[in-house]
Amino acid sequence: MAPTPEPTPRTWRVRWSQTFHKAVRRTGILLKEYLKQMLQDLRTTIREDFTTITSNIHQEISELGDRTDHLEKKTEELCMAHNTVMDRLHTLEEDNAKLWHKLAHMEDTSRRNNLTFRGITESIPKEKIASYIIPCVQHWSLI
Repeated sequence: MAPTPEPTPRTWRVRWSQTFHKAVRRTGILLKEYLKQMLQDLRTTIREDFTTITSNIHQEISELGDRTDHLEKKTEELCMAHNTVMDRLHTLEEDNAKLWHKLAHMEDTSRRNNLTFRGITESIPKEKIASYIIPCVQHWSLI
């Protein structure tokens, strides 16, 4: 038998390359199935997560709707209370204006009944004013 020639680097590379490609083909099929399974698992996980997130979002939207309804009712109540207070304020302001007008009228009326005497010195004590003024008034009423 003839000795087998020692493989040259080129023939060695070709043999290794062929062996590698066969192994890759065999494992490629397995790898392809593995990747398909991983992709399917990923899709399932994403779908479940999406469903969970969607239901959470729907629940939060529902809660926000309830809170919004509650706030709208409270706002309406506050608006009505504010309107009531404003109506009462306007009524009180009108009443206050009427009272001030009445007070001014009463002050004017009380001043009309007052008599002003000029020429009486302030040195006369209050107790003697009546005795001083009465003869003056009688003198002027006789004239």
